[in-house]
Amino acid sequence: MMNPMYVTERCLKGTIFTFLLCLLTAIGLDAQQLDNFSGLKSGGKIPKQITTNSSQTYKVLETSTDIKKEGLRKRKQTSKFHLESTFAIDEMMRTGVILFNEPVSEYVGQVADQLLKHDPDMRSKLNFYVARSPQINAFATDRGDIFINIGLLTYLETEAQLAFILAHEITHWTEKHNMDVFMEYEGIDRSDKSFRKKSDFNKILRKSNYSKKIEEEADAGGVKMFFRSSYGTSSLEKVFDMMASAHAPYTNDVFDLSYLNVNGVEFSDSLLLASVNPIKTYEEDQRLSTHPGIKKRRAALKTALDKVSISSSRSDFLVGEEKFKEIKELAKFEVCKISIEQLDYPDALYYSSILSKTYPDNTFLESIKAKSLYGLAKLAGVLDADALSEMGDSIQGEVQQVYHLMGNFSDIELRSLAAAHLWELHQKYPDDEGMKLRLTDLLREIKKEEHKGMMDDLFGLEKEKKLQTSGIFSGLAGNDEFNKMLNNKRPPTPALKHKDLENGYRLGLRKVTFVNPYYLSVNLRKSDTPIQFLETENKQEELVDAIKKRSRKLKINSKVMDVHSLNKSSKAEKFNNIITLERWIQQKISLPDGMIPDNHNEATVVMKKNKTAGHLAFVGGLSLKAKKSRYQIVTNSLVTLTGLFSPYGINGLVRPNNKSMYYAIVVDTKSQNVVMSSYNVMSQKDVKNIMNTNLHWLLLQMKRKPRK
Repeated sequence: MMNPMYVTERCLKGTIFTFLLCLLTAIGLDAQQLDNFSGLKSGGKIPKQITTNSSQTYKVLETSTDIKKEGLRKRKQTSKFHLESTFAIDEMMRTGVILFNEPVSEYVGQVADQLLKHDPDMRSKLNFYVARSPQINAFATDRGDIFINIGLLTYLETEAQLAFILAHEITHWTEKHNMDVFMEYEGIDRSDKSFRKKSDFNKILRKSNYSKKIEEEADAGGVKMFFRSSYGTSSLEKVFDMMASAHAPYTNDVFDLSYLNVNGVEFSDSLLLASVNPIKTYEEDQRLSTHPGIKKRRAALKTALDKVSISSSRSDFLVGEEKFKEIKELAKFEVCKISIEQLDYPDALYYSSILSKTYPDNTFLESIKAKSLYGLAKLAGVLDADALSEMGDSIQGEVQQVYHLMGNFSDIELRSLAAAHLWELHQKYPDDEGMKLRLTDLLREIKKEEHKGMMDDLFGLEKEKKLQTSGIFSGLAGNDEFNKMLNNKRPPTPALKHKDLENGYRLGLRKVTFVNPYYLSVNLRKSDTPIQFLETENKQEELVDAIKKRSRKLKINSKVMDVHSLNKSSKAEKFNNIITLERWIQQKISLPDGMIPDNHNEATVVMKKNKTAGHLAFVGGLSLKAKKSRYQIVTNSLVTLTGLFSPYGINGLVRPNNKSMYYAIVVDTKSQNVVMSSYNVMSQKDVKNIMNTNLHWLLLQMKRKPRK
């Protein structure tokens, strides 16, 4: 799957808290509902994990857990587990990756209701959420949060299979497996001196063996819990088939090349591979795997099934088969959107092509096709020419055709193909601003190829065809609107004077919207807990407060949209709006220059509704303590993963003292340009006056009028 190094989904945050519908006529979801699909959004009451300070939750766990009777080491380990897991889970909840109180997560909760009908007390202690990930996975926390990846739902065949998976995860919770694994791993890492002389491989092996033991316990406990429900068992063994092919797309339907035909240009099947790599069932190296072998798990389930008498009154669908199919289709549509967000453009194109067979002329799927082609065209100028094709060599299943095909188009062919589809959509949906901007962006790039004699070929004016997309703009040579876009010049990008730190920027702004200001405190001298969670949260609050105070002092009309500042009375819409704007600005920072974010239309609506300023700012601070030998590693990692800092800023980061850094990136929402990228690194400990001084300087650069 595509994942270029220069892109990071969450920018600096992503380096910290890595945690980890069938035929339409047969279901209750009509075509109109899916045609208006724009992505799943959280609703209702915001979970307390988002609105409650993590430090407060941590303190409650510390006082409510009976650990005083344990030894000192056990108490420290338990406290460390509470600290790290609480902050990691809460931060994950605040990123927008987790959905709550929307149709899919509500359905998962309804299946849990049926599964635990015999134990309402247990059900009342559990919360069920859906994670926006296309991968097949589910996980549980020791505080009763159960997460189901939306990608998992696209693979399921019955509601009973979902209940079976939920039973497994709930058992992890009842048995406090997360805590057990944490303690065991800590013990392995802290083994006696004789063990320390052994290789790291042996440590990994011991951890693997313990993890398999935990998973076997969850399987056994999950089966017992499942048997107490009224769900049928006939489809359970297929869950393991799903696990064996989890590395492949949820469908293996043939890719129809005619899906790319546009404006009379038809592509020959000769462009496709004669055959694709077959999908192979996956069985990990069991020496290092964290889970028992699939064959072993399947056999254990069969043994358990043979020991019980299965009533004929059981059913694979208790909430309802039609509801299950409806949710599965919603999940498929959401996976298309997620694939676009994660730059998995070939996958998104493949999924949309398959879904379009069932939902022809679906507005959402049309936009996915256009965004996929646009993304591929933009990345064509960044990736090596053969990158996609080489990537496709290892892909299994029919989706390999898309990787192969896109990898064998030249840059100009990809751009013209994408532009032709965007033009077609622009004619159909002229008010779609995002599509219009993408089209204009690509046509500007295509115009640059005019000196190579490509334009006449694309307009179909050449007798000898030079391109696979020859004539793709046929009939448009005299179209005024098309030519206006073709000759449209992009607003110039202001020079980002990184080296001119003494004079700085002069933006002349009077209104700025700050989106999710962020602070991080790291102490690499403490190898066991480098992230200073409590200090990070305190500094985060100070940062937001300081931005507001400095703005008032400089008479800047500022607005801070911060997910950490939400409270229990806040509405989910506000949470969604903040996440939308953050995703928009993150893409403007990290994607190739000029590329239009995939959520442009959505972000524009949020900006207008919230009356945000014409400039969005991403502001943050970093406190870093590390030994001299580790500074280069840390700073190089930050540069590689975030792309926030220019190379000449590195020298200031590698000296062996305390380091403090503050940065600000400002995007002009009208011109789509990054107009400011400023940072300051100091070789001293971060204290309150340091924060205030740096924020004053950053905001002053935003306010000062440009020199004439």
